[in-house]
Amino acid sequence: MTDLLEAAHTVANCLVQSAENGMHDKDDYVYARGVLKSGVPHGQLPKILRVCPSGEAVDAYLRRIATGSGSWGERRNAANEEMEALFEFLEFGGGAMNVIASPSDFADKGAVHAAETWEKITVRVTDDPEGAVTLASKLLEDVCIAIIEASGAKPKGLTLKKLYDECSQILGLKVKDYEDPNIQALIGSIAQVAQRI
Repeated sequence: MTDLLEAAHTVANCLVQSAENGMHDKDDYVYARGVLKSGVPHGQLPKILRVCPSGEAVDAYLRRIATGSGSWGERRNAANEEMEALFEFLEFGGGAMNVIASPSDFADKGAVHAAETWEKITVRVTDDPEGAVTLASKLLEDVCIAIIEASGAKPKGLTLKKLYDECSQILGLKVKDYEDPNIQALIGSIAQVAQRI
């Protein structure tokens, strides 16, 4: 079971078991959780997966939501709600971050400077390609700043490398946090681009 979507379905089934009458497939949960932890960015993992390393921990977590006669439905709904965003990320995001395609997408996310830079890039692409490439570096800086500020922090550095390092910390994009060599290589390559641009 190396497929992330398959692992997510296994976890979801284990959560339903736990919600209804206690988890029976505790080893399956631990294994599938490990697959997801090594292949999905930390910020995309549901809270229940981040804080519950075992089936017993899941049972206790869900019992805190509701107990008593007929409360299994409430626990099951809570478990399903926690998994919804992960399934959306895996099925529609393809396990990758979505590309932002228009200035309004940046502005909607509070990245006004990035929206302005994106607008300038689209104008220069045909008339001034070199200028568009230069602005692409500025765009990356603006996006990093927007991510840092959205987390409630203030940027500590002004170079793209320092800004990227701050962002990778916030987004959980550290090579050491993942066991899958393909994901490690991808994160390493992204870091190299940020350093060399």
